[in-house]
Amino acid sequence: MTPEEVESLFHRLPPVRPSPDLRERLLREARKEAALSPLRPPEAQSKPSVHFLKRFWGSVPLAASLIAILAIVVTIIIGIPHSRPNPLTPGAPPSGQETPVEKLIEELGAEDPQVRARAFRNLLDKGESIRPALEKALSHSDAEVRGRARELLVHLNCDPKQKKILEHSGRLGDDGSFWIASDVFDLVSNPKYLPEWMKPTLVDSVDFVVAFVDFEGTNVTRSQIVHVNCKTVVAASGLVFPPYLHMVELLGSKNGVSMWVEPDQNALIAQFTAMAEPRGPGLFQLWSRGRTQLAIVAKRTEANNLISAITNLLSVLSKTASSEEKLTLRAAALHALRHFFHPTSVETAIKALEDPRKDIRDIAQNTLRWIVRVPEKDSDAPVRKWKSLKEEERESHLLNWHEFRGKTPVPPPGKGKGSLAVAGNGPQKEIHELRRSPSKST
Repeated sequence: MTPEEVESLFHRLPPVRPSPDLRERLLREARKEAALSPLRPPEAQSKPSVHFLKRFWGSVPLAASLIAILAIVVTIIIGIPHSRPNPLTPGAPPSGQETPVEKLIEELGAEDPQVRARAFRNLLDKGESIRPALEKALSHSDAEVRGRARELLVHLNCDPKQKKILEHSGRLGDDGSFWIASDVFDLVSNPKYLPEWMKPTLVDSVDFVVAFVDFEGTNVTRSQIVHVNCKTVVAASGLVFPPYLHMVELLGSKNGVSMWVEPDQNALIAQFTAMAEPRGPGLFQLWSRGRTQLAIVAKRTEANNLISAITNLLSVLSKTASSEEKLTLRAAALHALRHFFHPTSVETAIKALEDPRKDIRDIAQNTLRWIVRVPEKDSDAPVRKWKSLKEEERESHLLNWHEFRGKTPVPPPGKGKGSLAVAGNGPQKEIHELRRSPSKST
């Protein structure tokens, strides 16, 4: 401690200061210390040495020692900078604090559709309080922001039943895909309550695909992919295709899809085909809710491609399983991917194995075991098997496993309960040698 630091210390002490004798002793000891170590580096000169402290404490009474300790503590506290760096990222709200409305409105025009959808839902949850900000956003320079703001204002003014639909549904992109909770299946069945962004898929389109997902509590127990043909279609060849429903699974990127009808769904199909148009919304009223709590919907994106709605659903499920912040929705999408025997499903499930939540990792593991053939019970076996295959072998492996697992012989079409139909890029054909077992349709 230098003589200057001693003087500074006494000036910083509280109003009750030690006696002048203590001050003189401190100064003398400091001068001796400085004389003993004249070449100490600057950073060391700010700290009293052990040699100095030993000699000092031995030469002062107990009361003076306590006062000296108090003085050192006060010096340390005063020396700490008053302005500490903020650990939060500049501009980011503290943990637990809501994102400002202005930022959410800007995110309505974000490039990432997931960011746009999240901002839309967050604004929707705020209700009437955001009306002034939305009205101001109608003059925003970004057309996407203006359009979404206009849509939110429509929601604020809409019918209470439509508001309930909006509270239990949400977009999953700009391609006509969305999710619906079973709480509003009955309301969705009435076209007049549908939000405008649902109508192109459920009312106007010829067909769409739905992943119906069942839960027991918070656990996913079953998923089914249903291809819905809503309207009577007359092909150029003169063939008439009536409205229908069937279960589907995607067979890679070039092998089309497998289609079948579960025996217990014949009554539902008869009711569906007998409905007046638009049939799309009515499907949700007919579908037995039971344990079904969620539906993820996608529409056809290519007019002349029979299976484009199914491949579009694969893309939607993969993105949702990878990035959706809602745990229930992510779990549902990850489970439904087991019906897509495609490398995208496998890669998405492998990525989900890194999720910190055990529920998600378990569903990913089960999805991998379902679509990647592994005789071993080792939990790592599906990943090892997949990585051992060459890229050109992977789709063939998935297709071979699909043909092998869960199939039993059935009579030819017209003589039994049904058959497996395979539709590809060419003419549709039917095969009757193998059929999925209804007991393994989860």
